[in-house]
This record gives sequence, structure tokens and C-alpha cells, in this order.
Amino acid sequence: MPLRMRSAQPDRSPMTILVTGASGFLGRHLVDRLLLREYAVRTLSRSQGGGLQPHVEHIQGDIKDVTSLEAAMARVETVYHAAAMVPGAGSDAQMWDTNVIGTRNVAQACLRAGVRRLVLVSSVAVYNAPLPDLVSDSAPVGGGTIYGRSKAMAEVVATDICRGRLELVIARPCQIFGTMDRTGFTRKLLRLVKSPLLPVAGLSGRSFSLIHVSDVADGLCAAGERKGKDRDIDGAIINLASKKRTSLIELASIYAQLVGRKTRGTKVPIPESILRAAMSLRWAARNLAQGRRDRRFGAYGAGSTHGSILLGGPLYDIQRAMTLLDFSPKITFEQGLLELIGEQGS
Repeated sequence: MPLRMRSAQPDRSPMTILVTGASGFLGRHLVDRLLLREYAVRTLSRSQGGGLQPHVEHIQGDIKDVTSLEAAMARVETVYHAAAMVPGAGSDAQMWDTNVIGTRNVAQACLRAGVRRLVLVSSVAVYNAPLPDLVSDSAPVGGGTIYGRSKAMAEVVATDICRGRLELVIARPCQIFGTMDRTGFTRKLLRLVKSPLLPVAGLSGRSFSLIHVSDVADGLCAAGERKGKDRDIDGAIINLASKKRTSLIELASIYAQLVGRKTRGTKVPIPESILRAAMSLRWAARNLAQGRRDRRFGAYGAGSTHGSILLGGPLYDIQRAMTLLDFSPKITFEQGLLELIGEQGS
């Protein structure tokens, strides 16, 4: 792939921060946070500019292309590897190549370029089911879906490459919501909380972990900034999640208050078995229609227990993030929904 470089302003610092996947949902917010901290930011993404701010140096390229990575890593001190393929965006094989092979390429390029620290954006989807109510960052991993397995293998690959040669921090965010989300999750969440009918699992619904994208971006910044001399940061694995769970019913009630409604939507209880079957059929039908199923990797399915708007999910222990990074989520569910209402003009 040919490289296209654009620099709106020259570097004033001898070292630069690189963000892969900078045109994505989390990547865009991460770039915003780094710019607020007055870093010299370079971005790598497949889009031409990616709609990013003018005060960044952008390289159009691909993490699967060695030439792209060599150009992107020049004089870089810290790399935030946020580029990944999420469920529904491509075939199983494409997801594996992007998330596993892409991470291997990034880690190897970091070594060749003399990068100080790699911050790998992983996911709580790496944890093995069944999950307890509170999931520690030391819980068994492997992933129960193709996405979870690809992210778990990406962690293994990065750890093997970096051990003893390059500082590595692995961050595992839970489900993220917020503005500029093109994954479809936030749009789906807002559509449900606005609906006059609220489908819930069982009689009362289930709670799940949810965190605002700005809090995740702040946690990632801290993971890149903390010094290794006085903190046990190299090799750290941290959950980035909320301190409490929420539910569709709670979010719908908050939304109703914010927009001046007297009541939220009417709860419609649905047996969990029917919900799981319906979600599995929907996923299978979509994959069949788009030819995405690859038998070498298995199906993604709808049986994930890591967090679902309808089926619920566990809480994730963030004590290590609080200790190592002084991490503490600041955006409340009320603030997050109000921001989305403003973005949607609702």
C-alpha cells in the first residue's frame, strides 16, 4: 500500500506518540486526550486523514504492512495499539489476521524502532466463561468467541515479543459507549432506552458493565505515562471498567428524566432461552448472507457472557488500574446519555 503522509505542523519534540486505529471509535477519543496533554501525536490508519484533527501527523497505512509500520515508528517513544477488527466487521479469518498478525507486526516494529512502551488495547472478551460476578484481571483467559480468542492470542503474541525487551501494558476495557461511535453499539443502546417497549431477560432484566469512552481514553493515557521506576507497570494487565453495573431499565429511566418524560418505556419480559436463541439465529443469518463464516475458527455466536444489553454480564475488578494508574471512571451514566442526546439532537 502506498504511503501518504501529512503533517499539519512540524514536531517540536524529539519523540512522538503513535496511535494505531486512530480513525476508530476509541482511537479518535484517545487522540483527543493525547492532544490535550500536549503530546506530539502521529496516527496510523487505513483512511486518508481519517477526519482527524489538523494538529496531528497522519500516515495512511496498514498494521499488516511492514513498510507502513516502519514509517510510523520513526522517533516514537510510546505506541498505543488500538487498531482491531470488532465482531461483525469482517470474516473470522480477517479478524484473526488483523487482531493477531497485526499485533505481532506492531510489536516487532516497536522493537526494531526502539520504542519505550507499547500499550495494547485488548478486551474483557478474553476471559473464559463461566465468569464470576466480579472478574479479576488475573482470571483465566482464552476467549469463548472468535473475537475473544483473537484478542487473547494477540496478548500472548505481544507478551512473547516484548518480554524483557520492550515495556508492555495490556488494557482490557469492558463495553464502551459514547459519541463518535461507528461500531453501532451506542446507537443500538440509545435506540433501546428511547423505545416505548423495553425487552428484558426474565422478569426484572439483567445488569451489565458499561464505561464511557472518555474514561477509557484517560486510562490508556495513564498506562502510557506511568514511569516504570517507581511503579510495577511493565507487564501489567489492567481492566478498564465502571465501578458499578447498570441495566437497560436504569438507563431508560435516566433517559426519560433527561428528556422530560414522566415514565420510561414499558418493560417486556422475555425468557432468557428465547433471547439467546433469537440472537444466535440473527447472527447466523447475517453471517450466512454475507458469507462470513469460516469453519477454521468457529462461530462468534451470541452466547458471550462478557456483557450484553439484554442478557447482562459481570462486573470487572479495577483495583489494579486504580493502584497503578490512579484510574477512576468520572463520566456518570447520566452525563454519558446527556452527551448522546446532544449528539443525536434528541
